[in-house]
Amino acid sequence: MAETNESLGSDLQKDVKFSVIIPTHNEEKYIRKCLDSITKVSEAYKKQTEVIVVLNRCTDKTEEIAKSYKCITLKN
Repeated sequence: MAETNESLGSDLQKDVKFSVIIPTHNEEKYIRKCLDSITKVSEAYKKQTEVIVVLNRCTDKTEEIAKSYKCITLKN
């Protein structure tokens, strides 16, 4: 049973959106494990979860890996 916000009369499970923001700099060695963990934990909230990977001048495959997970990527 989903929680209900009494004042708005809406279903919180539908309204809540989770944003996971991951700052990165050449993290190809670790980013896959991180994204796998987030994917597993957020399984029940797929449509309410977004993952944003902030790329800080990455020169490795961090961006490529993040895009393969359908993450939002932002370059610095």
